[in-house]
Amino acid sequence: MGTTKLPKTCAGNQINYLDVYEWFVEVRELDDIWLHKIGYGGFSFAALRDKLIEHFVEDVPIAVYQGVKTLSSPMHSLGTEIRDKNMIYDSPILEWCLANVEVKQDENKI
Repeated sequence: MGTTKLPKTCAGNQINYLDVYEWFVEVRELDDIWLHKIGYGGFSFAALRDKLIEHFVEDVPIAVYQGVKTLSSPMHSLGTEIRDKNMIYDSPILEWCLANVEVKQDENKI
């Protein structure tokens, strides 16, 4: 138990979805963690979704749409947590995630 590497990286500058699939399998087989749901953004995901359904069950992978309506509330919450100094910054995963965040003002103020 406890042998899955987190995070797992892909070679090159594009995501190899087979690497992603293999990581989910490792989590289950090496760490005995049975995932209830695996959220994914729908862009270029069909092949990976099909492999996940083969290995897990059909309702485990679920689409998580990333747009203004779905991300506005979490982004406001994240801003509040950062402003109130509730974030623990000594996590390399958090640093990586924050480096990938971009604020784009919504024209409709949603």
